[in-house]
Amino acid sequence: MGFEVYDGYGFLAFDSAGEPKAWARFEVTGLDWALDQLRCAVPDRMATLGTVKASLVRVEVHDAAGSGVVVRADEGSSIVITAWHVVESYCLFDGECVGVSVVQNGKRSHATLINLAPEEDLAVLRVDAEFPAIPIGGIPSLETAVTTVGMPAGEHDFQYNEGIVVGYDGCSFPSCVRTNARAWSGFSGGALVNEQGELVGVISEGWLGSTYSNAVSTQGIRRILLN
Repeated sequence: MGFEVYDGYGFLAFDSAGEPKAWARFEVTGLDWALDQLRCAVPDRMATLGTVKASLVRVEVHDAAGSGVVVRADEGSSIVITAWHVVESYCLFDGECVGVSVVQNGKRSHATLINLAPEEDLAVLRVDAEFPAIPIGGIPSLETAVTTVGMPAGEHDFQYNEGIVVGYDGCSFPSCVRTNARAWSGFSGGALVNEQGELVGVISEGWLGSTYSNAVSTQGIRRILLN
């Protein structure tokens, strides 16, 4: 296991093949503390993130894309939740989506819109492919450790950033969770997960270079899935 300073914010851990495997912040906690935490956390953290990755999908729309999360799967189909702004220009309210695909492990499936909540920036899609579903957790407490997970540059570009919950306001939607785990273009619709690998938010707002990102909490997620 090798370690390198990454982007001035933390350490990246690499496996023996040179593949990046984990990242830990040090700009607040200090270099030695972050490196010690990373050495201890890598095996368990990688197992958890591997499970999360299996439920993450790429949502592609013509000349743009975002991420999505499988929240239910059975009998050859899957229910995917994503950010409404990712698909809003390509899905009609009657459920028809034009040029919207869900991609995972090289399998591309046409998506149908089955529910939406524009006020929460959420959309629910159905695809005729069965993928592993992520468990849904509760609303994370203040300062709970969380991770933003997305596929910003393609279905093989699994990226994540770690941080904590810093508040419940500052979003453009009501069911707000704000975190200092970073996210940017392409993370939209991706997962905010806790240390147990449970979905605690759907990423809606994040900006490259920003200190914060915003996600729709499980309050909004459960509401749209029940309706």
